[in-house]
Formats: sequence, structure tokens, C-alpha cells
Amino acid sequence: MSTTYSRLVLGLLATAALAACAGNPSPEGAAAADTTAGVMAAPAADSAARDSAMRDSAMRARADTAMMPPDTAMMPDTSKVPPDTAMMPPDTSMARPDTSMMPPARDTSMMPPRDTTMMPRSDTSMAMARPAAAVTAQMQGPAGRNLGTLTLTQAGGGIAISGRLTGLPPGEHGFHIHTAGKCDGPSFETAGPHWNPTNRGHGMNNPAGPHFGDLTNLMVGEDSSVMVQATTPAGTMNGENSLLDGDGAAVVIHADADDYQSNPAGNSGNRIACGVVKGSM
Repeated sequence: MSTTYSRLVLGLLATAALAACAGNPSPEGAAAADTTAGVMAAPAADSAARDSAMRDSAMRARADTAMMPPDTAMMPDTSKVPPDTAMMPPDTSMARPDTSMMPPARDTSMMPPRDTTMMPRSDTSMAMARPAAAVTAQMQGPAGRNLGTLTLTQAGGGIAISGRLTGLPPGEHGFHIHTAGKCDGPSFETAGPHWNPTNRGHGMNNPAGPHFGDLTNLMVGEDSSVMVQATTPAGTMNGENSLLDGDGAAVVIHADADDYQSNPAGNSGNRIACGVVKGSM
């Protein structure tokens, strides 16, 4: 119907325009113009009413659908749709490292040997020293009875002798170091003379003495035991005038006291105990 109105309006407008161009509108033209205006006014009012009715209907429809729950019957089921991994970070837990850009392993086959000439040596000054072998004399009586062990150590310009002996006759006894490392009983004469590398006289009270092997007398108790603590007037374990030379040495105890001046042994009597010096330092 709107198309018919449009054609009618266009025809009336064209007639009015021709009359206006002629400058002398006719009564028919004026009537046609009035008719056109009336016709246009009527459809305009109808059109406005229709537009208002359509807007009201659309607004009610929107209000109704706003309160309605969504119809999920036609909605797609996304529970079985695989996740879109396009934006997900890659799982690298099982991936191997890409070594294409890593530098090759260092080849040391052609490298020169390490120069250690300028490197500091390790300090072993605080390391535990290995204990030296002890120098000892196992003392025995005329019948081969064990009387105890004496220990010999370097002590300044002399040699210290220490230990505990038992089984000796009570009283005062001469005590010396002899030149040979042999103790054949019962006389122990195989031990040789006193240790005397400088050929001096016997005894500390002798102006020409003493021997290197001269020691103070032992005082044996009534229980036949004695604690030995004595030091030679001179001598060393090794080196010049050493005790540990090729034929060794022996420690000898005599039956009587040494008078510290008579040659060759201070009138100290027979040899009643002997021990071969063994070990090294």
C-alpha cells in the first residue's frame, strides 16, 4: 500500500511543479496541491502510529526475554570439545634439550700438560710425623732371665736411658754402655770395653775422663727393682762418634759400685746383666 501512496504523491507533486513553472496555477493545480497535502498528512499519521506500536512491541519482547532462563537445549555441548591448545604453553616435561646451539665439548687431547712448577706445595709442617723406631735394650741376667727393657733417646749432647728393671741384687751397681752389640752369658765379656770413641780415662771424677759410656750407679731396692733415669756425658745416636755404628752397642750392669775414677771400669766388678742396643733413629 505504501508503494501506491508513493506513486500518487509523486504524480501530484509533478503536476504542482508544472503549474508553478507556468506562473499561472490553475484551480485544478491548487486543488491538486491541497489534495496532495491531505493525502501526505494522512499516511504520515498512520505511519507514526505504526512505528510507535512496533517500538512498544519490541521493548516488551526484550523485557520478556531478559527474564527468561537461557534455553540450553540448542546450545552446543562443550564437555566433549577438545581444549583449544593454540594459546596453551607447550609441555616441555618430556622434551629433550636443544643442543643445536650448545658449544661442543671441550677437547683436551691437544692441550699442553698442566704446569705445576709455580704452584705452591702442600704444607706438611702440621702433618702428624711418623714415629721413629724406638732404640731399646732388652736386659737379661746371666742365665738369660728377662729383667726389663730400657729405652735410649737422643737428649741434647748425650743419650738418655730410661726404664724399669727387676730381678737384680739389691744395692749399688756400676752402669755403663759398652762398644759391642753382643751379650753372651754368663760373663757378658762379648760386649767389649766401655764406649770410648775419644780414648779418654774412665769416670766423671777422673781428670782425664770420662768415657762416653760412663753412667751414674744404679740403686736397686730391696724388692730387686730399680727405675732407671741416666744420661751419657756425650755422644749421639748417629753421625760422628755415634753409638749405632757397625758393631752396635750394649748396656751392662756390674756387680759392684763404680768409683767414678779407676780405669778401666771403676772397680765395679763382674758383669751381671746385659742388653743389646737395637733399633734406629
